[in-house]
Amino acid sequence: MIRHATDNDITRLKKLWHTNFHDSQDYINFVYSRITTPADTLVYEVDGKIVSMLTIIPVNFAYYGLAVKTMYVYGAATSKKYEGRGYMSGLLKFAEDYARDFGFQMSVLVPGNRFLFKFYKARGYNADFNCRVLKIKPGMISQSIVSDVDYTDNTITPGQLFEIRREALSRIPNIEWNVRQLNFVFEDLRLYKESIAYYNGRYGESYAVYSKKGSGIFIKECLGTANDASLALIKDIILKNSPKEVSVVLPVGCKLFEFEGERMQYGMAKRLDSRGPISDMDPYMNLMLD
Repeated sequence: MIRHATDNDITRLKKLWHTNFHDSQDYINFVYSRITTPADTLVYEVDGKIVSMLTIIPVNFAYYGLAVKTMYVYGAATSKKYEGRGYMSGLLKFAEDYARDFGFQMSVLVPGNRFLFKFYKARGYNADFNCRVLKIKPGMISQSIVSDVDYTDNTITPGQLFEIRREALSRIPNIEWNVRQLNFVFEDLRLYKESIAYYNGRYGESYAVYSKKGSGIFIKECLGTANDASLALIKDIILKNSPKEVSVVLPVGCKLFEFEGERMQYGMAKRLDSRGPISDMDPYMNLMLD
């Protein structure tokens, strides 16, 4: 039986989450206290046991001033003992039908591993969302770019990030988080000990979500009101931290380091209306609660 979860299911949902994703209890509590409620979660129940679940988060697919109402499938999990019996397929179909009834035109998700790309493809999802991943090499940032102000960590607000992100992605189709959802993203980043560097200087504004990986730095997202603002921030991060290696993830259609990097599959989409795939748009999704 497929149904919406209730408050009485919280303990079982948390247990299934931990068994499948191995997150800390603090993170699991954060998920169910801040990001979602049981009413947003669909469960498949067999003989009184919750064997599979997924959560629906409403987002927008934004492009060229338009907004397509989109369902983000989050926290999809099936008990190991019950895998391969079609329970997740049933949940996905139920969720998609439910979403259509409420005017959603697309469903998106981020597969947790390479195998799952095949699983979701067989259920109508396309690997439409890609990123560019590249390593910053000496000479890639012009010497004419001079960071005129020191960046600060974790001082940018969700509202400021929303405005910078919206301007930077105005010509790139993307999954758009609203300010409230970005606040959850901020909390998610803090729990995983990631930082958000913020630059506000003569080149404009920019931010970089980054983490230190051993002697290197991984920049999960870097966007700005101008390319030079992003370059100034990256340059300052390098100067202050002296990492041996710096990797950065960028939208495929971003002009920053335009001809550098390799494509990386990231997210998948399924149109719930009669339209075709969106891969020809080179759409972007990142900072997902994944």
